[in-house]
Amino acid sequence: MKRLMKGWKKLGNRGLTLVELICAIAILSLVGTTVGGILIVSAQSYDNGMNEVELQQEAQMVVNQINDLIIDTTATESVSFADNTLVIPEGTKTHKVKYDAATKQLLYSCEGGALSGEELMANGITAFSADTASFKDSGNLYLDIGLERESAGGLKTFNATFQITARNGVVDTTPSASIDVIDDVVLEPNQSYTFNPDVVGISNKAVEWDIVGGNTDSTTHMLGNTIYIGSAEEGSIVHLLVKTATKDAEGNAMAMRAVRVRIRRVNTVTVKKLSVTGTEYKKDAEYLLQADLSGTYLDKEPREWDDDYVNPYGITWTVEANGTAIPGMTAVAWDPLNPAKAFIKVKLNEDMPRNSFITIKAVATHPMGTFASSNSNKTGISYGNVFGEYKIDNTRYFTPEHGLARGSDDPIGSFAIDDLKSLLISKFGNGNYQLVRSYRYRETGSGDTGWCRWFTDQDLGFGFDAGTSVNMRPKFGYMMRYGIVYDMQVKMCMVNQDTGAVVWPFVDTPEDQYLIQGTMDRVCISFTSTDLGFAEELGLPADKNAKISKYYNGTLFSVKDIYSLGGTTNKGNFRNDIQYILEKKEGSDWKFVRNLQSGGDCKLELANYGTGAGEYRIKIWMYERHVKYNDDGSMTEISNNESYKYEIWKNGGGEGYFYFTATD
Repeated sequence: MKRLMKGWKKLGNRGLTLVELICAIAILSLVGTTVGGILIVSAQSYDNGMNEVELQQEAQMVVNQINDLIIDTTATESVSFADNTLVIPEGTKTHKVKYDAATKQLLYSCEGGALSGEELMANGITAFSADTASFKDSGNLYLDIGLERESAGGLKTFNATFQITARNGVVDTTPSASIDVIDDVVLEPNQSYTFNPDVVGISNKAVEWDIVGGNTDSTTHMLGNTIYIGSAEEGSIVHLLVKTATKDAEGNAMAMRAVRVRIRRVNTVTVKKLSVTGTEYKKDAEYLLQADLSGTYLDKEPREWDDDYVNPYGITWTVEANGTAIPGMTAVAWDPLNPAKAFIKVKLNEDMPRNSFITIKAVATHPMGTFASSNSNKTGISYGNVFGEYKIDNTRYFTPEHGLARGSDDPIGSFAIDDLKSLLISKFGNGNYQLVRSYRYRETGSGDTGWCRWFTDQDLGFGFDAGTSVNMRPKFGYMMRYGIVYDMQVKMCMVNQDTGAVVWPFVDTPEDQYLIQGTMDRVCISFTSTDLGFAEELGLPADKNAKISKYYNGTLFSVKDIYSLGGTTNKGNFRNDIQYILEKKEGSDWKFVRNLQSGGDCKLELANYGTGAGEYRIKIWMYERHVKYNDDGSMTEISNNESYKYEIWKNGGGEGYFYFTATD
């Protein structure tokens, strides 16, 4: 014993070696990491579980409050639900529980009571509805409620259906008898379900069934304890009433109970275009489409009667083409959080000819009964053809060409007048059909009230038709100031001159076929210069450090292009409107030197000005060509007017300024 103690004391005096200490720390780190991970996962699981439990408790609290209002009511025939409001009469008072979907709130009010106005009952409510159809007969009311809450793990939701039974309004006349039966199921068209009612309290177990409302298909019926849902059933809830066959002395059933059958059915599919990559109607253009599927009670229920659940959110895509090649289609992954949405990409293999179209159809597989050799619903029997479609329609009479520009005679597009006239003749008979073009503009950002009035071709001095081109008309373009950005619209319609009636566009004509919309940017001028060393610039900042000799004599820069002014053939007409101002920096100020020769390119003769070396800049401006529309309908054309000077350097961003240094 002494020997052992002696050895222990010796070891204790020695302590731990560095290697032993490092090993101990490593082991503790591993253990700490593992335990920490377990604690984090446990905490997250606990948090998720608590969130769900808390949501259930909140839902139960809301239902309990409503239950307190309903349970003692005797006016069972007057309890109703409409316009998101549950109305509960009680003597001289009327309780109201209103759902405000915009604020996700339940609001309580009481008419005839001490309370004035509305009080908040609950927040975060995502769904609220009440089924009162069987309340008058059975005293049973079904309340659907949904809640959501933010938590550390994201948005948590809870949805459930609650049954409330009025104590004073219940139809059971003999408390010694009752019926025990599943009182809520979800079925599909063509499906049947057999109930197993158990009558308690009396010896005769026989029952009788009635369909008391909610069905739309006459073939939906009860046979014994089995309900058969018709193929065309479109009701969302079919209400049943089961009663004991045994009657009391007054001929009333000893007991009865309300049962509801909710119908799972896909009702609609809608398809819309989300985006287009590339140029519409042209080869390699890619269309992203979205299909939205809607129906009733599509999600799986946690009940044994839904163990054979078949996913009703299936979509299959088909494509048809008329006058063009069949495009390629690529399925896009669905959003697992939104199973009712499906996506597809459609890519054109060639340019679509005018007056051709492609139809993309999204078909719901659940109503088909079978799909890809398997049942797509519970019965494998079809209950309809539910689909939505989107048409890439190149049936158009307008073909875009040039962009928008002030003072341009370039057509912004061409219009197939003869083709449209032929269509109108086939539709309405012979008539004096004429194309009327109208134009208007507004400053960008000015809203709907900023639009000027519509100007027709006739207002601008042109007759009807005026050819197949759609032209913005120089006179109209000159109404817009050079330094302002405008929204621009050109509207086309066909008028029967014999009657004055507008016969086109039709109600279903796509807007882009008769309304051309665009933005008219402010005018800007680009220049090119060999001596200053640039190919094309709207301005030249000081930090470019461009240098020339103080004896410079020549063309410093030349006009490269004019944007948003003139067309492809007449831009040269505006070169003479361009003006140049030379300034020199003295101290911190810029001093005027002279107006340079105008008429296009910027010519500089520093040797003749006697201003010597230093920092210089040239400012660009131009006279605006403007048209003023007079009250009497006439137009006044204005040019070389000091009131219509467009000083480009005031645009900001460095445009219209060219800085350089003249050196010895």
